[in-house]
Amino acid sequence: MNLTLLRSWFADFRFTGISTGWTLTVEEFFYLVAPFLVLGLAHRLARLPLYTVGLVAIGCGLVALPTSWHPFGFFIGYKYMMSATFFGRCFEFLGGITLGLLVLRNAAVLSWLAKRISCTTWGIIWVATCIGLLLTMRALPALVHTLPWGPDFTDWVRIFLNNVLLVPGICLVLYGLIHEPSRLRGLLGSRMFDLFGKASYALYLIHIGVIDEFLKFHITTNLLARFIIANILAIALYKGIERPLYRRLVPRRS
Repeated sequence: MNLTLLRSWFADFRFTGISTGWTLTVEEFFYLVAPFLVLGLAHRLARLPLYTVGLVAIGCGLVALPTSWHPFGFFIGYKYMMSATFFGRCFEFLGGITLGLLVLRNAAVLSWLAKRISCTTWGIIWVATCIGLLLTMRALPALVHTLPWGPDFTDWVRIFLNNVLLVPGICLVLYGLIHEPSRLRGLLGSRMFDLFGKASYALYLIHIGVIDEFLKFHITTNLLARFIIANILAIALYKGIERPLYRRLVPRRS
């Protein structure tokens, strides 16, 4: 399941190996369907709601299969489908595709929006608000579970915040970084942060799991210190493994 990148479709295998690598299943399936999504939306962007509903409906259909069709936790439940598969995370990918197409077309709606607000600022506020709500729900589980609508509804609120409501804020930030001059844009475009960006996927893969456990039990329990060490290791992985492999696999062009 790890080698085929199919593991997050199966709850029993989701966190095997490098635990954070379950998201590779989500990305892999997106890469398979992206050409069709882009072609369809490029001709008619109004199809976006239809595609979104269709993808979520496919996921729900897989969950609704008879019990015998769910070996090893295959699409074991609706909340699992929404949290761990492309069908439930399609909002983020479709949001990115839509933003890209609107930017390429110099869409009037984006120009109108940019003249009235700072997309970077309001995007950051939007994202920070969603993350703040998610952190509050995580920090106060006892309180959340005593609310009259119950823990099951609370889980769905968390999924909605993370998968759906967060997306417009991220798109606003990205559009602001593309079109608005700001200190944040200058900082993220600097050579140092460019390197951090290139090493960010290696950091993502190692920030939880065996390496972090080794640092916690044998080096330091300080979270900031572990974060700094993990970044140094991620840059080493990028420069020592990822970048050399990229150069070998991708032919050079004049």
